[in-house]
Amino acid sequence: MSSKNKIAPIEKFSLFACLYFSQGLPYGFFTQAMPVYLREAKMSLAAIGGAALLTWPWALKFLWAPLADRYGFPKLGLRRSWILPLQLASVLALFLVSFLDPAESLMVVLVAFLICNLLTATQDAATDGLAVDLLSHEERGWANGIQVGGYRVGMIAGGSVMLTLLAHWGWQPAMLTMAVTMALMTVPALFFRERDVLGEIHERVDPKLERHPVRDLRAFFSQGGIVPWLFILLVYKFSHQAASAMMKPWLVDNGYKLDEIGALMGLFGSGAGLVGALLGGFVASRFDRLKSLVVLSGIQALATATYLLPIFTSHATWKVALATAIDNGVSGIATVTLFAAMMDRCRKGHSASDYTIQASIVVISQTAASALSGLSAEAFGYRLHFLMIGALGLLVWAFVWWLRQSKRLLAPASLGSIAALIAFSAMLAGPNAVHAQTEVGIGFGPFLPSKISRVREIQNSWGLRVGTGTERGFFEVDWAHGRGDDIIYNAFSLDYRMSLAGASALDELPVHFLLGFHMDYFKGREQDFRSAGGWHYGGGIRLPIGGQSSPVLFRADFRHRFSPGSSLLVLVGFSFLTGSEAPGGSPDSP
Repeated sequence: MSSKNKIAPIEKFSLFACLYFSQGLPYGFFTQAMPVYLREAKMSLAAIGGAALLTWPWALKFLWAPLADRYGFPKLGLRRSWILPLQLASVLALFLVSFLDPAESLMVVLVAFLICNLLTATQDAATDGLAVDLLSHEERGWANGIQVGGYRVGMIAGGSVMLTLLAHWGWQPAMLTMAVTMALMTVPALFFRERDVLGEIHERVDPKLERHPVRDLRAFFSQGGIVPWLFILLVYKFSHQAASAMMKPWLVDNGYKLDEIGALMGLFGSGAGLVGALLGGFVASRFDRLKSLVVLSGIQALATATYLLPIFTSHATWKVALATAIDNGVSGIATVTLFAAMMDRCRKGHSASDYTIQASIVVISQTAASALSGLSAEAFGYRLHFLMIGALGLLVWAFVWWLRQSKRLLAPASLGSIAALIAFSAMLAGPNAVHAQTEVGIGFGPFLPSKISRVREIQNSWGLRVGTGTERGFFEVDWAHGRGDDIIYNAFSLDYRMSLAGASALDELPVHFLLGFHMDYFKGREQDFRSAGGWHYGGGIRLPIGGQSSPVLFRADFRHRFSPGSSLLVLVGFSFLTGSEAPGGSPDSP
């Protein structure tokens, strides 16, 4: 009988929920509550900004993580030999910090939190190794949902809750409360019987690498197919992080109050992230994880693009809340699926080091995204920054899809997609008048013969679209659903539409051209759902119904789609406009 069957799933999940909560608690306090507290205490912005460097143990923990695969006390077990002392040391560090005054001993407090970050980051490496050792392949999806959910709850407790305690109780009671909470989260690990469940240490340690952790790192990077996977880890969360990092400054610069920002980021951001983590557990358990990552990368790009709704239209809190909820919810699903796939890439006996290397790459990517996003928004303004991030998200999706479909470095079909991406990005960057319009529509199709020369398929579907004005035309997201010939498919598209009106010969013609990218999620009879995608071009007409000033339009569009194959999508229907054109636009610097 497998040793993994000797412990009930509920016991496993509660153990990991507590351990990951313990990691999120001090990290949430340090990244969310501490900067506010220091600023209230009249600390300089330079001191507050420099304090962020103390989170680097989370990015560098892969350097010492191999030790957690090799050394331990036999009576405690390999993983508990690290988890229990590190948990207790973190409790002690928080207890000692409670007797310090940040206003008088800032440097000592920051060093104490550096030590605390070092302890919890190392605990994370050992906990990740325990999770890979203990969880079966089928359990990893739900377990990662609990992992992400527990960590986010810990961050909420360390951030929002601790700020409230600091405001009402003061520094020492708040720190003691955090220390006691972390001590309580250690209880499940105290009673976990690691030796009974996983066996002796020497049964799980590779004797050839026992004293050579550096050699272990080299062996990990020498695996077949590891380089494309590391590229995926490096870029997968970049666009989401680069977008979300600039939303708080954008809210401040556009007049939102601090309590409104807190509610938006906490309730709609963290709340949607928790829901997404639970949904991610279902996705990672039910579907093929690599295929799901391809689909989710495209959906994540569309979710990140929803920030364009409040940025390019009139400000409204509901728009920010909607975009924040969609982006964080989808990110939660994608993160859980990514983490479960990372577990699958770990070698037996090297789970702590292998998983930590992968997690560190993700952390480094997100840290770089946050830093570069500030430079980008300052140099180009919020509008162009978010447009570029939207285009970058599509590039990431195209890259992940290409890696999944082809083992070649550059396939011919990929070259065409890359060229289309470059042209698409160039159109987005082109200067022109700013629009303050939003368009929502519905379409049905096709109204064509079933066969056309040189077209593999005429798609029969109906769809919904939503668009918002950009500096040159309209940025549109749409979804089409269709059935036919025993095939069910959903097509998600991101388009950029430009009107041809204004050209000398076409002044009176309501004709438009569009270029974009699509992702299909489809299944045939007695087949599982699969994903595919590519790029397309097209065009159509938009005619006002009831006069030129009417907000209701008749609209007909076609898209000639490539990669894979060649297909034609035609939709005829109606659109509804809100807002009006602003001939000059508005300043857009942060």
